Amino acid sequence: MKAEFDETPGITHLTLRDLLVPLFRRRRAVALTFASVCAASALAVMILPERYESGMTILIKRGRVDAIISPDASRPGQRSDVTEDEVNNEVELIRSRDVLERVVRSNPLLTTDGATAGANGDATIGRAVTTVARNLRVTPLRQTNLIRVTYQSPDPQMAATVLTAVSQFYIEKHQAVHRPAGAAEFFTAQAERLRTAVQRAQDRLTQFRTEHGVVSAAAEKQNLLAKLAEFDAARQQTSAALGEASRRIATLEAEAAATPSRQTTQIRTSDNAPVVADLKGRIMSMQLKRRELLQKFTPTYQPVLDLEEQLEQAQAALGAAEQAPLRDETTDQNPTYQWIEHELARVRADRAAFVQRSASLAGTIAEYRDHAEKLDAQELLQNDLLRDLRSAEEGYLLYQNKREEARISDELDAKRIANIAIADPPSVPDRPVVNRRLVLAMGVAIAAVIALAVAFLLDFFKAAVSTPEEARRVLGVPVLASLPADWDRGATSA
Repeated sequence: MKAEFDETPGITHLTLRDLLVPLFRRRRAVALTFASVCAASALAVMILPERYESGMTILIKRGRVDAIISPDASRPGQRSDVTEDEVNNEVELIRSRDVLERVVRSNPLLTTDGATAGANGDATIGRAVTTVARNLRVTPLRQTNLIRVTYQSPDPQMAATVLTAVSQFYIEKHQAVHRPAGAAEFFTAQAERLRTAVQRAQDRLTQFRTEHGVVSAAAEKQNLLAKLAEFDAARQQTSAALGEASRRIATLEAEAAATPSRQTTQIRTSDNAPVVADLKGRIMSMQLKRRELLQKFTPTYQPVLDLEEQLEQAQAALGAAEQAPLRDETTDQNPTYQWIEHELARVRADRAAFVQRSASLAGTIAEYRDHAEKLDAQELLQNDLLRDLRSAEEGYLLYQNKREEARISDELDAKRIANIAIADPPSVPDRPVVNRRLVLAMGVAIAAVIALAVAFLLDFFKAAVSTPEEARRVLGVPVLASLPADWDRGATSA
C-alpha cells in the first residue's frame, strides 16, 4: 500500500501523465475510432471519381454602344467604367437556362441516353441542364470587370468543351439581349417616311413664299423694324430740336426786350479850367486881403467876418467846379441787339422746318408700322411652316444616323465584336481538382483528432474515480492514502 499526502488541498496540478492517462485507459476506443475514420477516408478516396476543372475568364468592357430606339437625337455618352450591376447582369446571363439548354443540346454526351427530342428527351435534357448548372460556377471577381467561370467534370475534355460552348452561346445571348432585332429595318422605314414629310414641308414653304412675295418674313421684319427705329429716333430728335427751338425763341425774345437798340460808343470828360482858375485867383486874393485885415483888426471885426464868408463860398464853388467836369458822349447801333434779332429770325425758321419734318416722320412711321404688323402675321405662318420642315429634317437625320448605327451594330455582330471578351479561354485540365494523397493525409489527421476527442470525452463522462487526484477533485477532501489497482490480486495470492 502506498500513501500520498497533499499539502495544498483544492489545487490541481495538470501534468503530461494526466493527459496521457485517458489515452492509455481508453486505448481500445481510440484505436477503433482512428481505424474507422481512416478506413472511411480511404474508402471515400477509392470510391469518389476524379474530377477535372476547366476555367475561363470573361472581361466586361466598353467597346461599343448599340443604337437605341428612341426619339432622342443625342447619342448616349460613352462611359469607360463598368458598374457592379452590369457585371451581375452578365453573370445571370451566363447562368440563364436558355444558354445552358443550348449547351446541352449542342453536346449529346451531356445526356445519359443521348436523347434530344420528344417528351422523354425533354426530361433528359432538363436533368442534364440541372447537372450542368450544378457543376458550373460563375463568380465575379471583386474590384474588377472580370468574371471567372469554371466547370467540373470527370472527363477533362468534356469540362473544356462545355466551357467553350458556354462562352459561344453566352456571347450570342449577350448580343441578342443588348440589341433588339429588326432595328435596321425599323429605322429605314422611319427615315423614308420622314423624307416624304420633308418634301411636303418644302413644297408648302415654297408655295407660301410665292403667294405672299416674302422670302423671309422674319428677316424683312427685322430690317423694317430697324428702319422704323431709325425713323422713330429721328422723330424724337426732331421733337427735341423743336422744343429746344421754342425755348430758344422765348429766351431770345426776352433778351431782345432787355437789350437797348443803341449803345454809347465814346465818352470824353474834361475839367472847366477857366472857371477853376478864376476861382483859385479870387480865393488867393481874398486870403491875402484877410491876412492884411487881421494885421490891423481883430477877427471879430465885421469886414473880416464878411471876407471869411466870401472866402468859404469861393472855396465851395471851386470844389463844385472840380467835381463836375465837362462830359461828351457818342452813341451808335447795338451789335448785341442786332445779333439777337438775326438769331431770333434763324431759330424761327428752323422751328418751322422742324414742325414740317416731324409731321413727315410721323406719317412714315405709321406706314412702316402697318407694314410691320403684316409681316408679323406672315412671320407666324412662315414659322409654322419652317418648324414643320425643321422637325421633319431633324427626325429624318435622326433616323438616318440611327439606321447607320444599326447597320454598324449588325456588322459588329457579324464580326463578333461586343462589349465582352474572353480574356482567358478554357483549356483542357491535366490534373484533377482533388489530390488523393492530400485527401488521405487529411483523413488520417482528422481521424487522430477524432480519436483523441473520443478518449477525452469517454474519460470525462465516466462514473468511477480512478486516481487520487480525481477523488480529491470530485469529493473536495484531501486524499490520505491510495492503493494500487492490483492490490486485491496480490492479497489473494498471499
